[in-house]
Amino acid sequence: MMSSRWTVSLLLVICLSSASAPAQTMNVLFNFTPGTTGNGNYPITLIHGPNGSYYGATYFGGANNAGVVFQMNPPAAAGDPWTETILYSFGSDEALPDQLVLDKDGVLGIPGALYGTTNNSQFLFQLTPPDGGRIWGYTVIRVGEALGLVISPQGVLYGTETESDQLFQLSQSGGAWTFTPLYTFSGQYETPTSLTLDSAGNLYGTDREGGSGYGEVIKLVPPSVPGGAWTETVLHTFMGNDGSYPSAIIVGEQGNLFGTTQQGGGHKNGGVVWRLAPSSGGTYSYRVLYRFTGGSSNDSEPTGLTFYRNALYGFTAYVRGTIYKLTISSGTVTKTTLFNFEPAPGGYDPAGAPLLASDGSIFGVTEDGGTGLAGTFYQFVP
Repeated sequence: MMSSRWTVSLLLVICLSSASAPAQTMNVLFNFTPGTTGNGNYPITLIHGPNGSYYGATYFGGANNAGVVFQMNPPAAAGDPWTETILYSFGSDEALPDQLVLDKDGVLGIPGALYGTTNNSQFLFQLTPPDGGRIWGYTVIRVGEALGLVISPQGVLYGTETESDQLFQLSQSGGAWTFTPLYTFSGQYETPTSLTLDSAGNLYGTDREGGSGYGEVIKLVPPSVPGGAWTETVLHTFMGNDGSYPSAIIVGEQGNLFGTTQQGGGHKNGGVVWRLAPSSGGTYSYRVLYRFTGGSSNDSEPTGLTFYRNALYGFTAYVRGTIYKLTISSGTVTKTTLFNFEPAPGGYDPAGAPLLASDGSIFGVTEDGGTGLAGTFYQFVP
């Protein structure tokens, strides 16, 4: 395993406009390049970092062509380019990173530490910021499957294992990590692979093929007393026409849950955006907000989702992908396609979920395209 630091930058601007809409701008801020001498390639995730920066991971590239964790740094002065810093280059024994979460406040022990997984989520690692030096510290804190990572303000890292059908937590004390199973699901297909957390400490998740075979949305309530049992409730079982194979799930305002399914929903199996609204008595009301066109259209296979200023923003992954926006007003849902990704020199195949800045612009990465045909980091200004 090796660590290295690279600083590279490039700016490409593509302007889009139409007679019916104000000018929109896609700024390619950085182009990833292939090979071991490059700066990582095929980025698969992006998250908010400190001071306007962004952290992410690539599937390949870096010193061992096994992927990197990187930081994109904003310009030091107006007109300067964004720069990339490689925080860690993975070795061949722990390759292919696929998740990344930030412990901003240090509730797990170290402020600013990053946690993620490699090798198809089989190695759970910790990356700690430099302490007076330049090198980030890399530690494998668990060998074993870890999906749906989410950090609780109470100082635990939650995740799931489909191999053991369990919800678990990891906590740290005195530098030692403790693994604690919390709940056992009824089977592999009922184990959620994505998790999110609400302000009350409840977990929500989706499984891909549980219930009728098309997936479920579940709620996990922690015990009221230490050592007690967690409680699972199935909030919705997908039946195909209302969506199938759920992926993203997020918590919005007033306890509403939002998510996507990659398939189902009619319209040539293009997938849906859905909402679960809490009702009296602890029940939830399910509604399909939008059914994607499907077929050979870009308007198919929704992935990541973000709630921002009373609207939903998301990506589609089919063909080359899109950025879209859903607004809900007086029960009416309006879907707007903000951008259609195209081949190089721009990027395509957006990864992760849209990240909204305070000015409403959207930051993200594409897995493919760009001048190096290895993905891009971009800013889209609606």
